[in-house]
Amino acid sequence: MFKYIHTLQFRLTMYYTGLFVLLSLIVLITLNILAVRYYQQTELGLDGLSQYSNFFVGIENGNFPQDKFIEVIREIREQDLSTIRRSSFFIFAILVGLSFAGGNAISAQVLSPIKDINKQIKAIQAESIEKITYPHLDEELQELISSINEMLLRLGKSFRSQKEFIEFASHELKTPLSVMMAKTDLILSDTGLKKDNTILLQEVQAKIHYLNDLINDLSLLTLSKEHLQFESTSIQSILDTVIHNVHAKANLKDITIAITGKKLDTTINLVPILITQAVENIVENAIQYSNEKTSIIIDTQLHKKFFTMYVQDTGIGIPENVIHRIFDKFYRVDASRSRHTGGRGLGLTLTKAIIELHNGTIRVESEEGKGTIFTLHIPIG
Repeated sequence: MFKYIHTLQFRLTMYYTGLFVLLSLIVLITLNILAVRYYQQTELGLDGLSQYSNFFVGIENGNFPQDKFIEVIREIREQDLSTIRRSSFFIFAILVGLSFAGGNAISAQVLSPIKDINKQIKAIQAESIEKITYPHLDEELQELISSINEMLLRLGKSFRSQKEFIEFASHELKTPLSVMMAKTDLILSDTGLKKDNTILLQEVQAKIHYLNDLINDLSLLTLSKEHLQFESTSIQSILDTVIHNVHAKANLKDITIAITGKKLDTTINLVPILITQAVENIVENAIQYSNEKTSIIIDTQLHKKFFTMYVQDTGIGIPENVIHRIFDKFYRVDASRSRHTGGRGLGLTLTKAIIELHNGTIRVESEEGKGTIFTLHIPIG
């Protein structure tokens, strides 16, 4: 209800309601004034009282004083006026309710094209930007749609240019990085190399690997649905691969990874390498920000229409004021610690992009000092 009050539909409803109520009030006041004038202008003599002869037997014979009858008739007319006023009040209350209901219906009808346009806008994705269409609209809304379509056209060109640049840069950087890795490996294989030089080359090699991983992440971010190849893959195989890949990092901190759930051998349709990468990013993140000798729990649940995975740790948690930013590119909750652990600031961004490519959702709940829970929902089919 509070949210509805702050909508354009509510404001339009109030405008329409106010207009209808004002018109109703004018009509009722006018009718009341006319009724009063009619009673005041009606003759109250014996001839004027003849309409009440059924109530006063013998009035024609003059058995009762005329003044007495005039007083009685005035009282009756005052009662009639009072009844009219009360009726007007109830009629006004009913008209207010009808005005609000009618105003709400009219405003909903007026805004329905805008709501439909909004639905089309929400359905637009970066990899498939399409024009908005809505026939039989007034000129003002058609002009709005034309402006939105022009903006979408510019955005589409911008997204394509960005994607092409990343693809081109990734391709051009891959070759020199491969050569540099091969050369450093060759030099490090020299047993006569001095210790100081070996340490320097190992640092250079680590940076080369970092750049190579960063380029791989950026390349994955440019993927679109038409490039994906879905396969029937078991949940267990994905988790086995993830555990194998993070085993060494978990052992360094003596962290236990426990898998719970049923029907892990069930196969679902997805892109195995991407989902494995997404889950691995979350688990690695949990390892990095968990204390030593703690545990990480991966719980899986299979429903009729979707698959759910929970990754829970008891680490340092995420501050509430920044939790909404953790999926932003290159954002780090603790920049100094991220540099120390080698984070690139793209892991969770990439994870979210992968899950959305599968028409799924990712959600995070966290409390500082108590840990974090990541929840993945992926449709089946």
